[in-house]
Amino acid sequence: MARGISWPIQWKLRHLEIGICTSSQYHTIIEQTPHLQTFVMEDCVGYLEDSRMMTSRSFDQPCASILKSLTIMSCSLCLEELELLLSWTPILIHLELVFHRDLFDSVLDGSCLEQIIKSKLPLLRQFTFFFSYKYSSQSGNPSNSIKSIIAPFRAPFWLEEKRWYVTCDRVLEMQIVRIYTIPVKVRHESTLWYDNSFDYMPFHLRRLYLRASNTAFSNLNHVFTGEHSVTLSEYGMKYVNNLIRCEISSTDYICRLIRASSNKTNEDIILDLSKCNIDNNAVEDLADALEQDNTCITLNLSKNSIQDIGAQYLANMLEHNTTLNAIDLSGNRIGDLGTQFLVECLKYNTTLMKLNLNGNSGQSCLIVEAILKIRTDRTLTTLDISSTRIGNMGVEILANYLKFNTTITVLNISNNNIDDTEVQYVANLLKDDKILNSIDLSNNLIGDQGARYLLENLEHNTTLLTLKLGKNKTPYCIFVENIVKIRGDRTLTTVDISHHRLEDDDVRLIITALKDNKALVSMNMSKNQIGYLGLQHLTIFLRHTMTFTILDLSTNQIDNKGTEALVSILRNLMTLTTLNISNNQISNHGIHAITDALKYNKTLTKLDISSNQIDASGAQYLAEALQYNQSIASLNMSNNSIGPEGAQFFANTLQNAHIQTLNELIMSNNRIDDIGVQYLSDALKENTTLTIIDLSSNQIVGQGILHLADALKNNTTLTALYYRNNRMQSIDTKYLADALKCNNSLTLLSLQCNEIGDDGAMHLGDALKNNKTLTTLHFYDNIIGAVGAKHFGDLLCHNTTLTTLVLGFNQIGSRGAQHLADALQRNTTLTTLHLKYNGIGDVGVQYLADTLHHNTVLTTLYLSGNDNKNGGAKYLADALQHNITLTTLHFGENSIGALGAQHLSNLLRHNTTITTLFLGYSGIGQRGTQHLADALQHNTTLTTLDLEYNGIGDAGAHYLAAVLLHNTVLTTLNLSGNEITNGGAKYLANALQHNITLTTLYLYENNFGDLGTEYLCDALQHNRTLITLQLGLNYIELVGAQHLSDVLQRNTTLTTLDLRHNELGELGTQHLSDALQHNKTLTTIDLSENEIGDVGAQYLCNALQHNTTLTTINLSENEIGDAGAQCLGNVLQHNTTLIRLNLQRNYIGDDAMYMIKELPGRRSQ
Repeated sequence: MARGISWPIQWKLRHLEIGICTSSQYHTIIEQTPHLQTFVMEDCVGYLEDSRMMTSRSFDQPCASILKSLTIMSCSLCLEELELLLSWTPILIHLELVFHRDLFDSVLDGSCLEQIIKSKLPLLRQFTFFFSYKYSSQSGNPSNSIKSIIAPFRAPFWLEEKRWYVTCDRVLEMQIVRIYTIPVKVRHESTLWYDNSFDYMPFHLRRLYLRASNTAFSNLNHVFTGEHSVTLSEYGMKYVNNLIRCEISSTDYICRLIRASSNKTNEDIILDLSKCNIDNNAVEDLADALEQDNTCITLNLSKNSIQDIGAQYLANMLEHNTTLNAIDLSGNRIGDLGTQFLVECLKYNTTLMKLNLNGNSGQSCLIVEAILKIRTDRTLTTLDISSTRIGNMGVEILANYLKFNTTITVLNISNNNIDDTEVQYVANLLKDDKILNSIDLSNNLIGDQGARYLLENLEHNTTLLTLKLGKNKTPYCIFVENIVKIRGDRTLTTVDISHHRLEDDDVRLIITALKDNKALVSMNMSKNQIGYLGLQHLTIFLRHTMTFTILDLSTNQIDNKGTEALVSILRNLMTLTTLNISNNQISNHGIHAITDALKYNKTLTKLDISSNQIDASGAQYLAEALQYNQSIASLNMSNNSIGPEGAQFFANTLQNAHIQTLNELIMSNNRIDDIGVQYLSDALKENTTLTIIDLSSNQIVGQGILHLADALKNNTTLTALYYRNNRMQSIDTKYLADALKCNNSLTLLSLQCNEIGDDGAMHLGDALKNNKTLTTLHFYDNIIGAVGAKHFGDLLCHNTTLTTLVLGFNQIGSRGAQHLADALQRNTTLTTLHLKYNGIGDVGVQYLADTLHHNTVLTTLYLSGNDNKNGGAKYLADALQHNITLTTLHFGENSIGALGAQHLSNLLRHNTTITTLFLGYSGIGQRGTQHLADALQHNTTLTTLDLEYNGIGDAGAHYLAAVLLHNTVLTTLNLSGNEITNGGAKYLANALQHNITLTTLYLYENNFGDLGTEYLCDALQHNRTLITLQLGLNYIELVGAQHLSDVLQRNTTLTTLDLRHNELGELGTQHLSDALQHNKTLTTIDLSENEIGDVGAQYLCNALQHNTTLTTINLSENEIGDAGAQCLGNVLQHNTTLIRLNLQRNYIGDDAMYMIKELPGRRSQ
């Protein structure tokens, strides 16, 4: 209608019904119609211009109106406009309002309405209304709970003064909240409804419908007849009455669930409210209603907008509801807090069997499902919720619930990002748990502190037998895992917990784990951080052991205070035989305490106190103790600072006739010097028990060796003297030599890394001519020249006991070789002569060769690196054609060339004793190889041939391949670094298909690539003898790896495969790993320098889960990081065959590397 209105003045109209009317128009009408008593309008609206007009004119005064009844069928006014409109009719007795809003506002507030009625309509006796609003949490327009909406209508004004009773309901599927009055005489309140379809009713139908709902017309069928009855059924009862509503009345404040049918049907049993935009307030109403409901069994609330507080409402409901057994809450916004509410309610609810929380934001949602699974399945013993990212709250919830567990014995919560904070809940659970015997916490984020929580609480647990903690953040986790294993094995005899950074309290926990063990013999606790308190705990445990004999506490933090506990051990443990406390912080005071205990100890036989802070005073205490102790046989004092004074104290003790047990004394690196040696020497003159003494690195020169020599003249028990790195000069050897003339007990003399020179060799050589006991002499790196060699030659001419002479890295030259050669013609005992790197040349070899014509004793000769040419090879070849004793010849690193190889081939044609020939780095080339190959066609004794780095090429490989077709003796062939391409590899491959004796083939650093690898793999499909194959540095890539993978799945003899320094990459490693899952023979594989990375390491981990034969893997220099290392560490927790793993020079952090190194039974680098 038009904004303006033309209205008769002083019209006597009493009853008026119109359509849409603005508030200003309404004001005009009632002002110009003084006799009007009843006014019914379809809609009352307010326009901007209308509002301005009302503010510009005086509309705030009551009109002279006698209006008694006002009905507005669809009011669009705001609260202020409504209040102004009602103020114009102060004697109103009946008011009927219908509102529909897009959101909840103050017009719908009972308190606001109460104030308006009290102030503007004091005579109002009948007030009927129907208000509704549509909500949507997704559009930022959430709903209010119907309890909060109805609450203002429960005020005395409404219930007692006016007796106006109000109902509020929520139509869940339409996202509508309705508020309406229900006179007592109305029986069919369920017909009260309002939604968008109401807007499309004809005006007279809407008015009649609402009147029938809110007045004395209690049955709509009495009001609507004829053609309009069908229309109402479509828009009203038939539709809305079938919807699910939560309803609450101002009279009883009880929320009820309203559905169309009163009989129990499938619709009653299953309540499907999925995708209904249900938010927290809506679910609050539903939860309140379901507390009273006793029919619904299944509730579907999936894909709504329920958050934590909504979950709390449902949880509160479930504590009282006794019929629901399945709820679907998937696809909502429930977090960890909401999950916790739901779990808590399960303590009281006994009917819920299924709860779906998939697709929610909480990491712990899956925990609820797990708990329900436990509760519903009384036979369940294993619960696996690994890789579910259950989060902090999830771990807490699960741990708290498992406190009441009576069936679950195996729990797997691996790979869940559980950190130190979260693992506390598991630790607290273990404290009192009596059911769980296995928990898997591997592949989480647990560090030292988390592992400590577990260990502390395990002290009270007596049922857990297995705790997996591999692939966590620190090695300490592995330690805790091992502790659980220890306490579960009461028959354990040896415990190795070294390299674990253990502190004092950790020792207490270890001892607790061992408290029932009665068989323990040995414990290695080295390389930790154990101090005084830790030793106290250990002492208490050891008091009750009856079998314990060996204790290693080296490299810890034991100081003088800690020695108090060691004293207790030595005094009370009557079975201890070996104690290692080296590399600690024990000084003289601590040693004093230990030695007091040693005076009375009768079982300790071996004591290692090297690398401490002991000086002369500490040495005095030890020496005095040894005069009383009758059991110690071995004492290691190396790397201290006892000096000459300390040596004197020991010397005094060694002279004591009562010392009957000490036979090994290691005193290297103690600054003893000449004076200290003098004291010891005096003692050795009288001592009759010491057999081994080590005086290396003690700055002993001059007079010191003189005194030692004097002692050796009279000593009859010493069998081994280590005198290395003492800057011993030639003059010093004279004294030693004189002593050796008289000594009849020494069997080993080690003078390595000194400076004895030729004169020293002279003195010693002369002295040992008639020696009848020495069998081994080490003069490695001693500046010995030809003259010195002559003296050793003289020695060999006369000595009849020496079997090994080491003269490597000296300067004897050809003349020196001549002297030795002359001697070997007479010597009948020397079996091993080491002359490596002595510059003897061809001439020197000639002398030795001449000797070999006649020598019938020497079996091993080292001549590598001696500047030999082909002439030297000829001399050796000629000589050895008739030699019948030499079996091993090292002649590599000499430039003998093809001609030299030809000479040696003549040797191989006739010699029948040489089994091992080393000719690497000798430049023999293709022609030289041909000569050797021809000889090998006839040789029947050579089993090992080393031709590495000789440039033989494909042609040389061809010659050797021809040999392998027929040779039945050769077992090892080294062809590394020989420029063999795929052509040469093909020749060798063809030979391998027929050869039945070769077991080891080295082809490192050639150039045959993938194609050559393919040829070799084809051969290995048929070869049944090769067990070791080295293919490193051959540019093998993905295709080559595929061929190797194929052959490894079929070959049943190969045990060692070296593929280092190739280009396998991640995918090549994947192919090999696939093969390793099935291979049953390979024990060693070298994959170093192949860029396999973390991904390649993962492939290998997959293989190691199934492989049961590999014992050694080299993965050094492969760009492997912590992730790859942790994966390997994890799989090694279960793999029981791999014992050696090399991961050097990767990108692995200290903690990850430490964890792998400390795996039991492994040797990792």
